[in-house]
Formats: sequence, C-alpha cells, structure tokens
Amino acid sequence: MKCFDCRGDFMNRNILLASVVILGSLGVWYFRGNVKATQNSVPVLTLSSEKVIKGDIEERKLFSGTLKAENTLNITLDKPAKIKKIKKDGEFVKTGDVVVEFENTAELSALSSAEAVMLEQESQYNRAINLRQKGLISEADLQSKKSSFKKAEADYQRAKFELDKMTLKAPFDGFLGLVQEKEGAILSYNQKAAVLVASGPLSVMFSVSEKEAGKIKEGDEIDVFADSPSALPVTALIVAHESQADSVHRVNVKAKLVKEDKKLIPGQFVRVSYTIGTKKDVLLVSEAAVRTRSGSSYVFVVEGDTAILTPVNIGVRSRGKIEIIEGLKVGQIVVVETGDHLSDGTRVKAQLIDQDEEKVDSNNQPNSNEEANVTANADSTSDINSTLDKSGDSSES
Repeated sequence: MKCFDCRGDFMNRNILLASVVILGSLGVWYFRGNVKATQNSVPVLTLSSEKVIKGDIEERKLFSGTLKAENTLNITLDKPAKIKKIKKDGEFVKTGDVVVEFENTAELSALSSAEAVMLEQESQYNRAINLRQKGLISEADLQSKKSSFKKAEADYQRAKFELDKMTLKAPFDGFLGLVQEKEGAILSYNQKAAVLVASGPLSVMFSVSEKEAGKIKEGDEIDVFADSPSALPVTALIVAHESQADSVHRVNVKAKLVKEDKKLIPGQFVRVSYTIGTKKDVLLVSEAAVRTRSGSSYVFVVEGDTAILTPVNIGVRSRGKIEIIEGLKVGQIVVVETGDHLSDGTRVKAQLIDQDEEKVDSNNQPNSNEEANVTANADSTSDINSTLDKSGDSSES
C-alpha cells in the first residue's frame, strides 16, 4: 500500500513539473512576442543624413579687429557759441552741406570793421605810392604805409576766418550721429555737439605678429565677421600695414571692405580671418553633423535603422565643413539634422542629402554661418575649433 502511494506521489510531482515547464515556455513566448510588438510600434525617425567624404579644406587664422570709417569729424568749436541751426540725428549730408550754424553777430561786426580798416589802409598805401613816385615822401614812409596795409589785410582775413568757423560745412558725404545739443543751446569751449561719420565702405584695423606680417601682402583678400554666431562674412582687401613692429612685436594692418554693409558700424568689434594653407584629402562632414557633450565631440552614425553615437576627433573648420581626424571612415552615413531628439540606439531612416560623394573642395562650399576655420594665433587669437568643445549637448550648426 505504501509503495503504491509512493508511485502516485512521484507521478504527481512529474505532472506538476511538466506543467510548470509548459507554462514557463508559454510565458517566454508571450513575453518575446510582446517585446517584438513593442519594438515594431516605436516610430522610426526620418532624418537628413550625408556620407563622410574626402576633400580639401582651408586652414585660416583668426584675429580681433575694429571697424573704422574712412573719415570722422567732431562737430565742435574752439570758443563758446550759441547754436542757430543744426542737422537732425542720423541725417545724411553731402559734401558742402551746412551741418551746423552758430550765432555770428559778433563775427559779422568784427569782419565789417576789419574790412573798413583794410580799405582805408589800402587807400593810404596807394596814395603813398603816387607821392613816392613824385619824390614827395621817403622810401621809409612808403614802406610804413605798406606795412600798415598788410597788417589790416591780415586782420581782415583773420576776421573772415572767424566768421567762416561759425558755419560748419560737411567736408565729405556722411551721416550725423546723435545730436548732443539742440538749436538755441550754448556750446561751451570744445564741447562736442555731434559726430559726422563718412559714408561708404569701412576699414578694419587689426594686428598680427611680426612673423605673420611677412605673409600679408597688399591686395590680399580676407574675411571679416561681425561678433555674432549668425553673421555672414564680408570681403575686405589688405590696403597697407605698418613698416615696423610695436613694443610687443605686433604689426598693425589696415584692410578696406569691398562693399558697404549697413549692418556694420564704425567702432564695432569684428573677427578677421585669412587663409594660411589648404589641407588635402581629409575626411569631411558638415558642421551640423558634429555635436558636443562635456567637451567631447561626437556624431550619430546610421547603421541599418539605428543611430549609433560615435565619438570623433575633429580638426579645422571651414565654410560649413569640419575635418574629422579620427572616428569615422569614408562612406559612413552620419545624421546632419539638428535637435535633441536623438540618442544612442534611436531607430532612424537616413534621408541622404545631395552631395558629391567622391570628393569636394570645401573652399568653394557656401555656408550659412560662414564661420572662419581657424588655426589659433598663439599670442592674440583663440582657436575657433575650441568652440566645438565649449557648450553642453548642442549641435555645431
């Protein structure tokens, strides 16, 4: 009887164990099915992408500069005077236009008196000439009358000069700045009423090391950038540079913008870059492909339908392209669409943008940012590549 019970218990345990195995298998199958269904339900992001290519890229140096107008004029007077008329803030004036008139009653009176004296002395001098020709006066008397006439003539010219100063005319075409004193106000000695700034293309002043000065030549083309992330470059041509270095071994350089740009103003801080060479056959991607996090650069490489976060070592930048020194290979596909919706492992579909897959010359590539590619000037400039390593998790667009 006991043996029979033992066999029954054994069979019951086997049945229970088999049931557990079957239920476990069904659970695994169900779980895997749910995981697969969940994966299939995750939306696939369609993102603009491009292939890693080989090409040439410019190396440029960056310098700090300041914009200056070709001419500026402080509207002032070397004596106290009352403003009679003055142009309005920001008004454009042409060469010869009256900018400001001062009250000139006293100067007109002085000129009238000086003119009367001069005419009297001129009459006496002419009479002395006739008398000398007749031998009625000595040569000394004639020279005395001549001296008196010349002094009166000089006094008249001085009075006329003082009167002319009371009406200031524009010596060049330009725009008047903010008017500090209005009509009727008394302008004190050498007080500035406004500044007249010449119109036309501005000049940019910057300095280079004495070693670099030997590379810069008159007529060289440079790019000038306003201090703004979205600023487009304007072209300038080197006009001249100092013939000697200053006390800190810097050489001042002057360049003139090719065209007038209304967005740029005199005194504005700008960045100046010029090409020092070209790197040949290097790996290139668009600036928008490179991102930074905690000082490290990375891209998202598309493998199949997955975006893989891939660290990269970057080099120089130029006209929308960045050199990849390490981390990528030619032909790999990288995401160039900006945004923070990407993470390692995100399912994506690469939408390739038009590009020359074999080789491009980035020197001729337009760039909306037109940020200069820069090799740092050790003593006066910063490496523009470092901008790739300053921000948090952001796109390099």
